[in-house]
Amino acid sequence: MAKFFFGDADHHGPPKVNFWQDPMSPSKWKEEHFVIVSFTSSGLAFYGGYMLFTGGKKEKKEEK
Repeated sequence: MAKFFFGDADHHGPPKVNFWQDPMSPSKWKEEHFVIVSFTSSGLAFYGGYMLFTGGKKEKKEEK
């Protein structure tokens, strides 16, 4: 009974794998890997959108 409460219960469904072992099947990834990949990709998307709409780095031209 104690094993059930501490997470050692029978697992249902396919075994979870590291995301680099099966990158095209997010449903098989371990939960923590899914979270890391999701946050990283959304952060890159926001950063890319920010750089796209703000023009990125602009060099200042000094006039003499």
